[in-house]
Amino acid sequence: MTRTQIFASAAKALAENGVPPLLMRDDIGALDSLIEVDVLVPARCLDRSVSILQQAGWELLDSGLFHTAKRAVVLLHGGDLLKLDIHGEVIDEGLVYLSNYSMFEGASPSDLGFLIPRDEPWLVHVLMHSILGKTVVPEKLRGGVVDRFARDPDINAMHSLASTYGLATVLAHTVDQIVRGGAFDDAAAIAGLRATAKRVLLKDRGNFARRFWQKAVWPIGQSLGWRPGVFIAFIGPDGAGKSSTIDALAEHLQRIGIPVRSAYLGPWDRHILPLTRWLLKFGVGPCDEVYDLAPKTPWLTRVRKHVYANIKRTLYYTNMLLEIWARYAGRVWPHLALRRTVLGDRYACDLEVGHFNREIRSWKAVRRMVSRLSPQPDFLVLLDNDPNTIWSRKREYPIETINSVLQRYHRVAVQHGAIVVRTDRSPDEVAASFLETYWRAIIRLRRDRLRFWGVA
Repeated sequence: MTRTQIFASAAKALAENGVPPLLMRDDIGALDSLIEVDVLVPARCLDRSVSILQQAGWELLDSGLFHTAKRAVVLLHGGDLLKLDIHGEVIDEGLVYLSNYSMFEGASPSDLGFLIPRDEPWLVHVLMHSILGKTVVPEKLRGGVVDRFARDPDINAMHSLASTYGLATVLAHTVDQIVRGGAFDDAAAIAGLRATAKRVLLKDRGNFARRFWQKAVWPIGQSLGWRPGVFIAFIGPDGAGKSSTIDALAEHLQRIGIPVRSAYLGPWDRHILPLTRWLLKFGVGPCDEVYDLAPKTPWLTRVRKHVYANIKRTLYYTNMLLEIWARYAGRVWPHLALRRTVLGDRYACDLEVGHFNREIRSWKAVRRMVSRLSPQPDFLVLLDNDPNTIWSRKREYPIETINSVLQRYHRVAVQHGAIVVRTDRSPDEVAASFLETYWRAIIRLRRDRLRFWGVA
């Protein structure tokens, strides 16, 4: 299906269920080139529209927690994330500036299922949308503005529509200075008109309440994770393709409009706590060497070494839990709060596999506990491949070691419920396949919600 067909099928699904979808400002002939389309529905039908589109295969992204008069649904198609912004009001920046009735009155049906508004409300909407929400008039809207003014619209009718919200003067200046003056890029003039329009619109109590809600909830919601990002951690032996897969997945996510950050989060190096570096300087570590003491080692020496080893292990694993939490606090959580996706190269559960591919026999329960007490990723992904292929990429370790470490990684994957992904294709194919399989789960995790109050 083309994008036009996908957007049209959504519009027809709404119309067939009694919800008239009005194409707000996009050119119906340009749907095939669009990623995002804005649709207006009657305010009473806003949540019903979402339900209809979910049944048609779309995923809800923005639930209206922050923007109460708006919902957003998305659908992955051909590697692109198509988006339908569904509006229950003609609104920008929390401010309603045109009535739904004005937009729907006299709208004409189209073969694609959308209603097309008359020239006069379309122009008022597009011009005020540009003034309130944009720095300059968007390039894609300028042709439509020029074409409709060439059809000699009823200026008095436009002023009448704008005067309902006290915007007649702002609209008159916009038409004279921006449209007839050809000053679509005059950011200073648009900024002045924006300030005037906002002062006028905020006199309306409904607009004031919506604007207050938006300003109050946004910082609170970000700090509490109500508009969350996604944390994906990748594990696997050296040579399994972690770096190349992470880079490829980052490109795919950015292409569909999801901001991405990558971070090394493995437990073995690149430490951030001064205490961790200080302990390592003094040889504090897993200390497995006491299991390989010579049979003739005196018992007193043996006891002393075991005591020292246990002290070192206690310091090491206690500090390692702090180190992992510090990395999460510094390299993961700030990005999740900004609704970014964090791709982690290695993670805490590498402790359960070994130390630089070397198996550790001591304190397995403690290592498992440290891993379990660490912040858990939304997705844990084990990158898997044939031992010979991995060995051909990274020959620092013998094939027997790689076989052994792969087996341990698979045991850890089962214990943690990790996703196992084969890297026997190009990194781009691996990333595309992962996204095709899990995009819905990623979108659901990014959905704005009261995440700590049990409300999905």
